[in-house]
Amino acid sequence: MTEGKRYQECSWYVKLWRCRHYWSVPFYTVRTHFRQMIRRPDGFWNTWGIYVGLAQVEMNYVYTSEEVFARFDLSLNEEGEEEE
Repeated sequence: MTEGKRYQECSWYVKLWRCRHYWSVPFYTVRTHFRQMIRRPDGFWNTWGIYVGLAQVEMNYVYTSEEVFARFDLSLNEEGEEEE
């Protein structure tokens, strides 16, 4: 994983530089798709998602738990259990 700030906290030129990890996603996806076509012909979008996730790990594109709970409108009480 990339050391330093999270992707969301970086300046625009650092974000642009870290987006270079996305460039390899189409090539790896197509290569893997053709290699696996005989065994699993419907796996194109599955491999696309995996390679996008790997690129985001390299970019240090992570969410805090507060951001995740805010996105899904969840909240936790003091015991760590979901409130309704």
